[in-house]
Amino acid sequence: MKSLYIILFLLNIFGLFMCVLAIGRSKNKLAPFLNLPIISAMFPIAFSMIIVSATSEIVANIGYSVFCASINWVIYNFLMFTSNLTAIRPKRRLWHYLACCLIGTDSLIILLNPLTDTAFTVYPKTFGNAQLYYLPLYGTYFYLHLTISYLICLAILVLLLYKMYRTPVIYWWRYLTILISFLVLVIWDGISTFFQTYVNISCIGYSISAIMITVFTLAVKPYVLIDRMLRYVVEDLGVMIIFFDLDRVPIYANDAAISFFRLQEEDFTASVYGALKEWLGEENVAKGEFAEREQVIEKVHHGRVYHLAFHWHEMVLHGRLIGAFLQISDQSEYHSNLARERFHATHDALTGLYSKEYFLEIVDQRLREDPETEYVIVASDIRDFKLINDVFGREAGDRILIRIADKIMELSTEKALYGRIGSDKFCVLMEKSHYSDQLFIEQPKEVAYVDDHLRYPVICHVGVIDADPSVAAGILIDRCYIAISQIKNDYERRVVRYDDVMRKQMLWENRVTGELDDAIRRKEFVPYLQPQIDKNGKLCGAEVLVRWQHPTEGLIMPGRFIGILEKNGLIAKLDSYIWQQACVLLSKWQDTELSELPLSVNISPRDFYFTDIFQTFVGLTQRYGIDPKKLHLEITETVMMTDVDRRIELLDKLHGAGFLVEMDDFGSGFSSLNLLKDTDVDVLKIDMGFLRESADSERSKQILLFVINLAHQLGLHVICEGVETREQLELLTEAGCEMFQGYYFSKPVDVEMFVEELVPKYLKR
Repeated sequence: MKSLYIILFLLNIFGLFMCVLAIGRSKNKLAPFLNLPIISAMFPIAFSMIIVSATSEIVANIGYSVFCASINWVIYNFLMFTSNLTAIRPKRRLWHYLACCLIGTDSLIILLNPLTDTAFTVYPKTFGNAQLYYLPLYGTYFYLHLTISYLICLAILVLLLYKMYRTPVIYWWRYLTILISFLVLVIWDGISTFFQTYVNISCIGYSISAIMITVFTLAVKPYVLIDRMLRYVVEDLGVMIIFFDLDRVPIYANDAAISFFRLQEEDFTASVYGALKEWLGEENVAKGEFAEREQVIEKVHHGRVYHLAFHWHEMVLHGRLIGAFLQISDQSEYHSNLARERFHATHDALTGLYSKEYFLEIVDQRLREDPETEYVIVASDIRDFKLINDVFGREAGDRILIRIADKIMELSTEKALYGRIGSDKFCVLMEKSHYSDQLFIEQPKEVAYVDDHLRYPVICHVGVIDADPSVAAGILIDRCYIAISQIKNDYERRVVRYDDVMRKQMLWENRVTGELDDAIRRKEFVPYLQPQIDKNGKLCGAEVLVRWQHPTEGLIMPGRFIGILEKNGLIAKLDSYIWQQACVLLSKWQDTELSELPLSVNISPRDFYFTDIFQTFVGLTQRYGIDPKKLHLEITETVMMTDVDRRIELLDKLHGAGFLVEMDDFGSGFSSLNLLKDTDVDVLKIDMGFLRESADSERSKQILLFVINLAHQLGLHVICEGVETREQLELLTEAGCEMFQGYYFSKPVDVEMFVEELVPKYLKR
């Protein structure tokens, strides 16, 4: 039996020795601290063999003494290892010195026991197997020795339990194995000590515990910890994870996947495949094709639209497949935000219609891709929308725009495209077969007024054009608004169609604007003179008019370019040039028979905004050395309708400088007696068109005679222009009119014809 014990003890020492070798190869920072308790554990095992094989009391006493003393140092070294394992080192020097003093003193007393018998005595005892063993008989000090040992054991247990209390459960495996192994050894040693077994067999467990502690400290426990941590990582990834084995059988799913797909633990495999079939299709899952590619799937799940991204990952170790996992991420919010961003990038925020840029893009695309269908573009514009915003507020204006947008979408057909291309401008591309003017002529009552309680009318003008795929959408829309500009001031017409006439007019307007400066520089604009004849049939003056001698278009009448230049403000350039030409003529005529002949020049209402009238005419007369009285200035009655005080002041200055002022076209506009009362003019020019345009000619004659008589009473001279017949001339002569102008005498002619033909005819009478 003793031989068996010795073999067991030797096996324990061998086991401890192997642990020492393993620890020596480890780079773990705890290895040196683990080495000491294992090496020191060899001593009590070695002296247990001496105790078992002892043949005398003294040898047995020495064996027990060294055994008990070495147990102290095993416990102390294990305390050092535990403090480093738990990283709890309370005032290292104090407890280190205290433990050393206690254990050192106790060990010394125990080692002296063979001489003093202070702790125990040894006596022989024969057991049932007829073998003699020496057993200790404990004295009082031995229990003090046990108290010191168990206090150190208690300190070790407290360190381990405190660390576990302060550490998440995931880390418990790091300390639980050591705690259990240590408790087993302490309890086993206590049983062997107090129940007087003939051999302290607790030493047999040293190597087993040492191996377990070594493995779990340096090898196994880190892998367990990693496994636990990876589980937490998988749970906290924010994505759904399902793991599969080599045969693509699902073996694990994180909580996110279980919750979303409602997987059943008792029938895990079937519920996983059921969920995948629902999302990826039964045929694909049956073939295993769900694992072959990454894909994003949109599906209504639990009453909500989801976008799930399925991504298959294969795990390879040393070149061999060991398994795979399916990563499923919920991209619903991303796709929702993306859709929202796309919507805001392509749609108007207020009305929900397409934005201008996107509308132009998709219209061009539609016309390219569907050339077989005939389309029209319909553009709308709200009359005086800025005024509506100013009077009723921005919110009221926005409500109108929203109602118009809603009505556009309601009227539109399946192929129609619609957008908001300006603050109050809307546009629709629709099939020509579905379009009719009536759709837009009758303005819907929903948008006819600002609001039910604000009965201010909202007037929409609409421009229509056939959509030509060869022309950019932006150009087509611009042409719609060119058409709208033709009826902008028309309260009756709502719809206008762009045609070639408008296009030609637009091109001509651009051409006139672009060629003006060069035409003036090349002197293409030539003065034409229309004679003014007095009641005796003698030439008494002439009105300077203009013609454009175009190099390619020939002679162009003023009706084709004057209105264009007035609209864009360039009339001031042309007028200044004609004024200068008139002064040149007066300067040439100073020493001729025409020296007393005055010339009348027209001043456009626009000239007052772009030209300093007074300084310009004073400068011209001084430059060419002519008498201001020879240069008559013609203004229209509309000039005096605005900024009256400044206009009157200007007329006074012109009179003071010697100029004569004529009021042109009196009676053709909205003339009033106040105008004659407040305006200091020298001549009234009355247009005979007043008679031609009236339904009651007799009534018109009486008014005309009254105006002529009134002018005479005010001391004004009167010129009647537009005289075309002998009857008109006789009527005006009887009425007391002094001067006449019109086709009856001559149409406007160039300067050469005027001098060569009209001067001899009328001046020398």
